[in-house]
Amino acid sequence: VVLLDGEPLPQANIAFVGEDGGAFATASTDAQGRFTLRAARGLNKVSVAKFDTEGAEEWAATSDEEEEELLAGTPEEMAEGNANQPQPVIAQKYFNADTSGIQFDVQPGMGEVTIEVTKE
Repeated sequence: VVLLDGEPLPQANIAFVGEDGGAFATASTDAQGRFTLRAARGLNKVSVAKFDTEGAEEWAATSDEEEEELLAGTPEEMAEGNANQPQPVIAQKYFNADTSGIQFDVQPGMGEVTIEVTKE
């Protein structure tokens, strides 16, 4: 289960990366922050990623011409143009297995693990 500041984190992407970057396994969390995956045996580093995608469709629909105008505009116009860009929900250190600080020694028959992340 993945917890953000003690609360379940739904729709987060999880990756377990085996030793030396070898085998990896990925999953997404459900509404209760739960996930299931088959990780490589041994030490695995873990990454967790989640973006707030509200408004992302509008942001993605920005044409190349509109984007060029925004980039040439004032800082306020640029900020307004990027307002709908997906933003990280959790601290970005968790997005990379090498910087997350999260690891598990995966063994056969292993039960549930809890991954705790923060906003900052």
